[in-house]
Amino acid sequence: MDTTAPALIHTLGNWLYVLQEQDAEEAQVFERVFPDLHAEVAHFGMLLEELEEKGAEVPDVLFQVATNLFQVLDIAWDSLQGASGAEDFAEAYQLLQCSLVAMTEEKTALENLFESMASEQSGVEL
Repeated sequence: MDTTAPALIHTLGNWLYVLQEQDAEEAQVFERVFPDLHAEVAHFGMLLEELEEKGAEVPDVLFQVATNLFQVLDIAWDSLQGASGAEDFAEAYQLLQCSLVAMTEEKTALENLFESMASEQSGVEL
């Protein structure tokens, strides 16, 4: 999970750039991959919820990252319909940047979370 969100952030940023260029062929490709991207973002959110249900302390900012990624997907999808303008793209880029910063700042917390989960599963204190 610690690499999933940053990879999604970069992928969505690349798609935003492509969609902003209004290349019809690339837009068709995005339309085909949209369900997979949506599923990846949903999986990230479900992973966070699952970790929290298991008693792990998941920083709230990570849930905000998942929300941000869904908003970016909405903006990207709306751009296919011609309903997104320059302000929407600016908002999407800002959401991605904030999410990347949050993931960077929470890197240590994520590493600690994974270490504690691994030790619980193996029964060994790390």
